[in-house]
Amino acid sequence: FSQGRFGDTPAYRHLFLAHIALFLVLCLFLLAYYLMRPKSVDEVSDRHAVLLIVFSSLALVVCSGIALIDQFVSGQITVYVVGCMTLAVAFYLPLRVSVPVYTANHAAFLIGLSFVQTNPDTLISHYVNGTIVVVLAILITKLMFDSQRRVYQGISVIQSQQARLERLALEDSLTGLFNRRYVDSRLEEEQERANRYQRAFSVAMADIDHFKRVNDAHTHSA
Repeated sequence: FSQGRFGDTPAYRHLFLAHIALFLVLCLFLLAYYLMRPKSVDEVSDRHAVLLIVFSSLALVVCSGIALIDQFVSGQITVYVVGCMTLAVAFYLPLRVSVPVYTANHAAFLIGLSFVQTNPDTLISHYVNGTIVVVLAILITKLMFDSQRRVYQGISVIQSQQARLERLALEDSLTGLFNRRYVDSRLEEEQERANRYQRAFSVAMADIDHFKRVNDAHTHSA
């Protein structure tokens, strides 16, 4: 600004507006995620997947636009490279999603470069470097997705085993009824509640007469 280039060169104005657009896209994504944020893994739905795909696509488009405008200023594709790698690390996309998202945007980016970059050597360099970056981004995205999927699977197994152990600790394996340990724990809780609110409580116990005959006649399972 101090050199007056922002006001004199249209490319600088367009570059500035493109960065503002990228910032707005990020803000809209964060707002949408805040409003739709899941409270647990089980609450993740197709809406969250669509939101992630839309944001990734828009972010790549804006980064591509910034890189294309930057050809009139510095001739670099740094923003495009940083954008691709950042999305690859930050979001977990399966190959069936990441491949079309990255390749479609990259194809449009290469076509745009052919119109704005007049130096053949620079154009070829951008073609090669940009393609390498996209391939690496897709590979990184796959690795990140597979790693996160294994983490969720491990969490699911741990939660399932924990729930099973809790049931084994509190339930009778034959009848599925609560055992003595659970009863003692609940009695203690109810006693504390009664003391806290100064209330009396009672415990009712029932006994089935001649229960041994049931076992002998119909087996323990019955």
